[in-house]
Amino acid sequence: MINLNKVGEVTSRLKELEVALEFSDLSKQRAEGEATLAKERAESAAKEVKRLELKVPVLLSVVLVIVHFLFLSLCTQFTCGLKVHFFICQE
Repeated sequence: MINLNKVGEVTSRLKELEVALEFSDLSKQRAEGEATLAKERAESAAKEVKRLELKVPVLLSVVLVIVHFLFLSLCTQFTCGLKVHFFICQE
């Protein structure tokens, strides 16, 4: 003889397990999606770092040219100032 209460309990438990399995599948899919997104972001960041690393020598060269220009400009101003001062002091 089949116990209908037991059948109902087993059916109810089976439904709970199906819901739990579905929830775990959805959680797994979400975690996989987040992992994929994180990997893509990491790859993008690595590419950006490489791009910036390539720019550093160029930017450093530009900075050195500007510093050199400013140094020469200051030297010229200083030299001109000395010449004017020397000229004025001789008179």
